[in-house]
Amino acid sequence: MRDGKVKSKRTITIGDESNSCIGVTLWGVVADAHSYQAGQVIALKNCRVSDYNGKSLNATSFPSDIVIGTTLREKRKDELEAWMLGSAVGDLKDTMRQIGDAPRANGSKGSNTPTLLIAQLKELAESIDTINSNKPVYCNLNCDLSWVFVPEGSDRQMFYMACESCKKKVMESMGRYTCESCGKASETATPTYNFSVRVSDCSGSIILSCFGEIGETILGMNAR
Repeated sequence: MRDGKVKSKRTITIGDESNSCIGVTLWGVVADAHSYQAGQVIALKNCRVSDYNGKSLNATSFPSDIVIGTTLREKRKDELEAWMLGSAVGDLKDTMRQIGDAPRANGSKGSNTPTLLIAQLKELAESIDTINSNKPVYCNLNCDLSWVFVPEGSDRQMFYMACESCKKKVMESMGRYTCESCGKASETATPTYNFSVRVSDCSGSIILSCFGEIGETILGMNAR
């Protein structure tokens, strides 16, 4: 990871008698919490669905949300063991269909914007293809707001005065505001948010910049 820390990662594939399978990504302590072996019956709670590179699951960061084999006391365990009985794991794998994007009622696919973990977003942002393309990357994050950075001192504020036409920063002089971007001069300008937050999920955290309407959504008020 960019901060130099090492976080364990493991990807397993689960399936059942429907001949459908899906990948599950395990991060951090849950990657090493159990002895994962092919052919085990496994129960996973509170997984999150991801659209990154097709449909997949991300396990939670709590080892107690994963139950393996002999500790299960469910009828479903007996059904899965009966299904696997007499079949080699390799043979079952060859007949499995990877779960993909489910079509909508009108036959169209869902949004192409992937839902990523923060660690996946960092990997994508640091990849050679992304850097060389020089194009923005769009994704969805399901995360918690951990911190809003409030500037200390009077030299930095959580907003700037913006041009009412192009929304760029303006310079104030003699009671008038001048936009260096579009050249417009006016007696008024619009306070516009510009601050940073830290968000986190089970894979890590990242600092994001919030501008304009995004800042209003997070703080629940405008910058006036």
